[in-house]
Amino acid sequence: MKRALFRSLLAIVAVFGIWVGHTPSYAQDSTYLVKRGDTISSIALRYDITVVAIMRANGLRTARSLQAGQRIRIPGAAADAAPAADPATTEAANGALPGGLPGRGKAIYISIRQQRMYVYKDGKLAYKWTVSTGLPGRNTARGNFRVQSKYPEAWSSIWKLRMPFWLGIYNVGTVENGIHALPINTRGQKLWSGLLGRPASFGCVILSTENAATLYKYAPMGTPVVIRY
Repeated sequence: MKRALFRSLLAIVAVFGIWVGHTPSYAQDSTYLVKRGDTISSIALRYDITVVAIMRANGLRTARSLQAGQRIRIPGAAADAAPAADPATTEAANGALPGGLPGRGKAIYISIRQQRMYVYKDGKLAYKWTVSTGLPGRNTARGNFRVQSKYPEAWSSIWKLRMPFWLGIYNVGTVENGIHALPINTRGQKLWSGLLGRPASFGCVILSTENAATLYKYAPMGTPVVIRY
């Protein structure tokens, strides 16, 4: 009887390609498709791993070995696993000043997990807004940055988009990612207006046009920007 049942299960596997039972879940390496402007350091920052780990996993001899269109392994990063929430995000959600932000002056905290931006002045919350960060594979980098450029409107030659109220915060290869209002395409259409609150961008942090205008006036060059999961 037991042998007959086992043979029946094997037949199910052979026909339908399934196995009855529980398969343990293990952390797996994920892959990343290298895009124009990517560097090993920018990819490492996105996945919170080291440059050396990426180079070893892919047999890269130098940090300049990447080419657009190349698919590389991201060691130890499960493709479907999200990073653990940063304690600073909990602090921000509870109305406290997140760790890593100065207690004096103006500062910006962005939670990728919550899709929220918290803007502070002298340690007190001045604004709290919904944002959209980068899509998977074009993740917004986590780290400590500062406003390094500021334009009433920037232009993306790669995506052919106007980006009002631009605050640049970090470089990804030869391009810059920043905070800006809903982008506008060459036909004058605002993009992603219905997507605020979920990842939608190519790596930048997107605000509503009204909130981006307020932040542009509020944040001077050099304003600290902390991005956490």
